[in-house]
Amino acid sequence: MNTIHYTLRAYSSLPFLLNKISNPFKFKQEIKNGEWTEATAGGCGNHPLTYQINPVYQISLQSASDENQLLVDLKGPKQYAVGFDVVTVSVNNTNASGYFSKKSSGAFRSGFSIMELLDVPCGVYNIIPCTFHPGQKGPFFLTVQASCQIKISRLR
Repeated sequence: MNTIHYTLRAYSSLPFLLNKISNPFKFKQEIKNGEWTEATAGGCGNHPLTYQINPVYQISLQSASDENQLLVDLKGPKQYAVGFDVVTVSVNNTNASGYFSKKSSGAFRSGFSIMELLDVPCGVYNIIPCTFHPGQKGPFFLTVQASCQIKISRLR
């Protein structure tokens, strides 16, 4: 949380160029008022009876390309292990190299989880943020960055 000032030095026996890495994520939307409440704190998929009550956000990729890039991050209370699932609702091309029906952010981590998706076909996807255990209430922030225009809406 602190600003760190540093110097970068690069040495080489051959000529080279050092450039800033380009950021493919030109579009960004943030959900700053997300919350797991008594009615929406369903826990992870290990709890199938309550998992379906978790909040669901729907994202639409506004692109004709099947090579979109997404960066999804979830921030929650640090005392909770958090994660999310991305589920395909509909896509224009199920034969695209990056097509998937469901992806998970992986191992649940304390207060923060992030996932990068490459070659995502245009279409509609649901993002389901959750805590590892059901009944864990608290606020969360969901940020989606993309290489194409996006539209996000809350389903529940």
